[in-house]
Amino acid sequence: MLAKGLTLNADQLLLDLEDSVTAELKNQARENIKAWTSLLADTVSQKLSVRINEYGSTLASADLKMISEGVAPFLHSIMVPKVSELRTLDLLDQELLGIESANNLRPGSIDIEAQIESALGLLEVASIARHPRVSSLSFGPLDFMASISMPSIRPGFPFKIVENALQYPLMQIVIAAHAYGKAAYDGPCVSLDGLGDVKKQSEIARALGCDGKWVIHPSHIEVCNTTFTPSIKEVAEARALVSKLDDSVQLKSGAATHNGLMIDEASRKIALRVLAKAKLYQPDTVQ
Repeated sequence: MLAKGLTLNADQLLLDLEDSVTAELKNQARENIKAWTSLLADTVSQKLSVRINEYGSTLASADLKMISEGVAPFLHSIMVPKVSELRTLDLLDQELLGIESANNLRPGSIDIEAQIESALGLLEVASIARHPRVSSLSFGPLDFMASISMPSIRPGFPFKIVENALQYPLMQIVIAAHAYGKAAYDGPCVSLDGLGDVKKQSEIARALGCDGKWVIHPSHIEVCNTTFTPSIKEVAEARALVSKLDDSVQLKSGAATHNGLMIDEASRKIALRVLAKAKLYQPDTVQ
């Protein structure tokens, strides 16, 4: 399973030690990760991350010990579940400094990717995003629903009468992350019954400003890659808008009309973000 991950068209591989691993198998999972990373070449196309157990637990301590014993040089980040206070990040930052030193790594080279999965975590989301070691925020919809007592007969999906309720916490996460220059990711879609649910969720997440979405099944990768990559039409429209504004600047005007809309420098910022995302995801299509 670990080796197969390297063949997938995913930007990042998350090696999970938390919810997907039962208590009796966690030691074996740690040994599997150590053995697998010891066989890796120096360069791996995807970013590699480990999701540890809830920080402060004995399980998380064992996870960090495993990471310190030769796994750290291969890691882009550690994903931390159920983050709800700044103190957690400060303590983990100090532990990571020790791990980095022991593995001859640059201080601060291992990022923290924080999962927001509770009511308290959402209330503290801005302070969490502000932490210098944090590179991204991710939404954990199932634990969040449990945290606020949101009922559901399909875990991860609110009742139909409030089917869009999870857009509110996701939007708060996006705002906090982008306010401090961090990435924002939607949590995975747990539905494996076709691709309709993951397609809808990924389209909503992108529309709200998310930078990507975690997936738990290989069949979801292409759907998310397609959704989060600006289309040829979007790129053409963004280029046309920037060109129109450039022409208006030559005429000493700060605004212009384009496709029936008034556009100005704020419009340029949105268009340039589209072009930047297109260049990041498909560099050959944007010069």
